[in-house]
Amino acid sequence: MSEDMQEIFKQIHEDLRAIKRLMRRLSPTLEEEARDVIQHRLRNRGISITISRLELADIEVDIYGVDTDLCIIGEVKTRATPNTIEEVDKEIEELCSKYPSYVRRKVIKAIYAMQVAEEAVKEAERRGIWVVTASRDLTPLMAYC
Repeated sequence: MSEDMQEIFKQIHEDLRAIKRLMRRLSPTLEEEARDVIQHRLRNRGISITISRLELADIEVDIYGVDTDLCIIGEVKTRATPNTIEEVDKEIEELCSKYPSYVRRKVIKAIYAMQVAEEAVKEAERRGIWVVTASRDLTPLMAYC
């Protein structure tokens, strides 16, 4: 390959890296969007909790917020299927059993997703998981004791 071609590829590579950096700065991530939407929906219901990410030694949670006697624990997914619902429910239960100090008397289980299969909605309702999209709630918000 000629030096001119190498220089052109190098410039294209640098331009792509610059575009990626710009996109990251200008576009909120799906997780950031999820936290904003959920926090807003909770506030509309009179629940004022700051939603953030929780990273522990062996567990990471995309959606986490805590108040005196209430906490919200959940995950962000691009697509939710019944298997996704089951996996997230198990992860939430694992957090609750391994790290009880991060849990409160009432727990809201939540999943924020871009696409949700109809069967996933049914599975989430069965498990008491609040499923949220950018435009609406697909299952009711419940807090479990």
